[in-house]
Amino acid sequence: MASTQPQPRSTPDPNRATLDKALADSFPASDPPACTQTLIAGDPAEHAFASPPVQVYVIAPRDEVEQLLARSYNERGGRWTSPGRRVLYASLSPASSLLECMVGIEGRITGPLCMVHAHLPNDGMLRLDMPPAGWRERPYRDDVRAAGDAWLDQKSSLALRVPSAICPHEFNVLINLEHPDIDKFVIVGVEDLPVDPRLRV
Repeated sequence: MASTQPQPRSTPDPNRATLDKALADSFPASDPPACTQTLIAGDPAEHAFASPPVQVYVIAPRDEVEQLLARSYNERGGRWTSPGRRVLYASLSPASSLLECMVGIEGRITGPLCMVHAHLPNDGMLRLDMPPAGWRERPYRDDVRAAGDAWLDQKSSLALRVPSAICPHEFNVLINLEHPDIDKFVIVGVEDLPVDPRLRV
């Protein structure tokens, strides 16, 4: 007798078509709060999400956090964008963000760290599943940065998920600070982050 059990069906990703087009086009995160303050930025009702928001994290030395949130552009640039572009680099987990921070300061944790926790709408983030060739290389490649710059210029999404060069299967998130939906990037809290002494160099 033939089985009458329903067969599982894959659910199409509604963002896939938008993602494919954006990546085809572009590829060939007031005064900031104190570190000890936990807050909701604005009226929570104004930031209601149709689906669970994407949670992102930025970890930095305490004395740099306010500058990080207040400055109008990324002075040094990064793997995916050129110097001077208005973009915030974040991660999808506190652990990944801590790794990124430690690489940035070369493991020399000389003072306390702070963790910024923020939300952005789920439908405001595209995924870069097929990064340009050579994206892991150092020094950072001009063609990889140019691809990220093109994404910023096109404003095709508020955020872009990119692979982490530090840890496989982890991801970073670029936040386009000039995107029209930047007000949907909501800082949930800023807090001191204790660091296990065994991680200090």
